[in-house]
Amino acid sequence: MSCIRDGARKLRFAVMCGGASFPAWQAQCIRHLLTSSVAEPVLLVVAAGTTVGRGEPLAAGWGAFAGVVYRLYDARWVRPRLQALRPVNLTRELGALPVITCFALQHGPDPAAFREEDIATIRGHDLDFILQFAFGEIGGDILTAARFGVWTY
Repeated sequence: MSCIRDGARKLRFAVMCGGASFPAWQAQCIRHLLTSSVAEPVLLVVAAGTTVGRGEPLAAGWGAFAGVVYRLYDARWVRPRLQALRPVNLTRELGALPVITCFALQHGPDPAAFREEDIATIRGHDLDFILQFAFGEIGGDILTAARFGVWTY
């Protein structure tokens, strides 16, 4: 990274997310980038209609009952105790960034694709990379919208 030491510009990145609240592990990743002096966020790509906690459709019968019980146990007892999943609001750090709200269109079993106009808007921000914390599996032209691609976690 000699270009950074020579005074060249910082790496520009966008964050694909569901909003300004992140699980603690994601917030820590973003905060490390913010304090690194080698990268700067320039855009939030927010998933339209993001829902949290939705899973696969449940089977009927006892399997459905067991699934509901497990999900309640997970949501009410396990997840609140996991430090890495506690919500952290990054509005103070990211609130001034431009926001684009996107739908990722799913066609059958293929990865979700973004609309061409959204991709053009994202490309217009001259990104070096995109951190993907939302949208699930994506494909298509969004994968080439940033110089060094989409970094998925």
